[in-house]
Amino acid sequence: MILTKMKSFIPSQKLMSEPKISIITATYNNGEFLADTIRSVLGQTYTNWEWIAVDNGSIDETQKIFSTYKDDRINYIRLPSNLGVSGGRNRALMEASGEFICFLDGDDLLPSESLKSRAQVLITEVDVDFVDGSVYSFTHTPSELTLEHKPSFSGNPLNELLNLNPNVFFGSTWMYRRKPTAYKFLDGMSHAEDLLFYISISNNGLYSHTDGCVLHYRRHQRSAMKNLDGLYAGYKVLIREVNKLEFVRPDQVVLLKRKVRSIMIKSFLRRMRFGQALRVLVERFD
Repeated sequence: MILTKMKSFIPSQKLMSEPKISIITATYNNGEFLADTIRSVLGQTYTNWEWIAVDNGSIDETQKIFSTYKDDRINYIRLPSNLGVSGGRNRALMEASGEFICFLDGDDLLPSESLKSRAQVLITEVDVDFVDGSVYSFTHTPSELTLEHKPSFSGNPLNELLNLNPNVFFGSTWMYRRKPTAYKFLDGMSHAEDLLFYISISNNGLYSHTDGCVLHYRRHQRSAMKNLDGLYAGYKVLIREVNKLEFVRPDQVVLLKRKVRSIMIKSFLRRMRFGQALRVLVERFD
């Protein structure tokens, strides 16, 4: 395992008085996108951050690309094997020291105000635990952005998450306030893992949002949402694990099953996969 600290940035006394933000990334073979991702982090207007980037044993240019950026705030960790997105994030979370924590995939971009806009909500609204914001997607260049997610909900997000309400969830876009309890992803889970993570931590917390854009989401053929079979498998794990949570009522689990069934049937039908849609229709989700 290789741990690398990039040297050069020296934070000012003013910045040191601001809450530190830990940015968590697990990446695998995203070398073709990483330079843009790194530059988007370095371009943040809020500068008291640390970026813990876990390389899950990439076999492309990932290590070389990270080595070209010299910044004390970047903690690059190279693992000898691929732990998956959940395992990689858990490894990064072990190193996190920030008061606030957020996530960034190795192929996405942070708009320049992404950290600042979310952190300001957590700083000024002390009862808020989770802060979201708008998400725009692009395929080839960020100059061609399409609005994907604009949150409008405030309050406890648990029921909204269990309803798969897009007002509170697009992906790993929340910034959350660090708690004494160590939050953790379910190891081995690669689809719907962020939804399960948020459900598991949201029981007693309050959700809010900034009006600004917090993520530029890159759409490409390797995006997790393109893999319907993987998504379906992830949803089944999600239902199984949610059913174990003591604070989730049985009727909420029933509603979650209905939502998953509806989403997956429509998704398979759009791909003309009629047999798979029928299989979802009769699935018991036990």
